[in-house]
Amino acid sequence: MTQTDTNPSVTDNVLSAIRSGKTRMKPRWHFVFRAILVALGVFIVSIGIVYVASLIHFLLRQNGMWFAPDVGMRGMGLLFLSLPWILVGSVIIFVIILEILVRQYAFAYKQPLMYSLASIVGFAALATFVVGHTGMHGIMYRATREGAFPAGVPLYGPFPLPENAEIHPGVITQVTDASSFTLERVDGASMTVYIANDTRIPKGYTLKEDDRVVVFGVSKDTIIYAEHIRPERQDAFIPFRDEERRNMPPFSEPTEE
Repeated sequence: MTQTDTNPSVTDNVLSAIRSGKTRMKPRWHFVFRAILVALGVFIVSIGIVYVASLIHFLLRQNGMWFAPDVGMRGMGLLFLSLPWILVGSVIIFVIILEILVRQYAFAYKQPLMYSLASIVGFAALATFVVGHTGMHGIMYRATREGAFPAGVPLYGPFPLPENAEIHPGVITQVTDASSFTLERVDGASMTVYIANDTRIPKGYTLKEDDRVVVFGVSKDTIIYAEHIRPERQDAFIPFRDEERRNMPPFSEPTEE
């Protein structure tokens, strides 16, 4: 039987099913409502990806592990082990959900899977970079410390530094001389940093009070023997003014009354 012979039969069967009520045509509002739901889902999931990814970046900068690769492969390993895997897993799940939603659109499902995934990852990376420079997480971190945002404690609570990581981000509070200075780490600890002749410091950089730096080196009690000192931009760790930071009460977990 040829295609010409079968087509009329298929058409007749479809029309017959519609007339008999076995098949019902969906109303126009159904497709409009479905399109709205998909678009809303894409928007919400995209916001979720950007928020969580930028939060990961913020947390890694706060505890200094974002800068760990500066010390080579050992630092790469430290960064990998220090990743907040629950948040990373959340991003992966969001990306999968967004991929499923986006492929409801013709422009997406006609493209290879890797193309649409690459587009989503690229969008997330760019948006994370932009959000990271808005100071949004810094504002929420500050509000959490001041007690104005108690719900933020699980995300913006104290930033314990990884044990034996030999990475110390913080703010220079006092430059004693050319061979030592006092560092207030992001966890609140006050450390004395000793600089040796072989300590690596960027050429032309001069240590100054209130500078944000990352110190790489072995620590013992309140002393750090610096191997490498890296200056960072002024909003690298605690993105608000120094005088505000120093006048803040110590961060503490909320207590039940």
